[in-house]
Amino acid sequence: MEDGLELLKKDWKKKTSDLPSYSEVDLYKMIHKRSTSIVKWIVCVSVLELLFWISMSVYMKNSDFSNAYQALDKFYFMTVAEVISYGVIVTFIYLFYKNYRKINTSSSVKELIQQIITTRKTVQNYVKIVIVLTTITAFVTFGLLMQVDENMITLLQQAENNGDATLFYFILFISVTIYIGLMILLIWGFYRIIYGIFLKRLYKNYEELKNIEA
Repeated sequence: MEDGLELLKKDWKKKTSDLPSYSEVDLYKMIHKRSTSIVKWIVCVSVLELLFWISMSVYMKNSDFSNAYQALDKFYFMTVAEVISYGVIVTFIYLFYKNYRKINTSSSVKELIQQIITTRKTVQNYVKIVIVLTTITAFVTFGLLMQVDENMITLLQQAENNGDATLFYFILFISVTIYIGLMILLIWGFYRIIYGIFLKRLYKNYEELKNIEA
């Protein structure tokens, strides 16, 4: 039994001795390369996201939703909303690219750690701003549609004639809130999955760099 145990120990030592060993410099280079690649992907995804929303906007303007767009355009709301949305995305694309350049040129562990922290905060702020803007846009859109959509105007007039205007507004508010809540949940889930993967990988790199610096 003891001979067998000794043989196992010798075999384990032989295997571990064959494994490659990395210096702190080698580890830093590997983490630096991984971090640069992750941030580059963040830039690419944000650009694809911008192209997606532009294509969706073009599609909706040329589909059955065009009447609603034209009605809301009397208030210039859709134009303003699109300009703000695209402005936010373009601004963060620039910030992501700026982070990528800084990470790519980081020359020390401390600099790379700081750039990873900055990049994570930038992504988190982007997601928060998108969700807030989407929520505001959705509520304002429903409010304006009540003033221009013929079906909504007819329903409101019927409710007023029956003396149920307060109940109508209450039910409408609850329904709209639930609808927007589900929509925001889906959007949050999308960003959680896509950008969350990048954030987890960056955090893993951050932890490894902290161990090197320690």
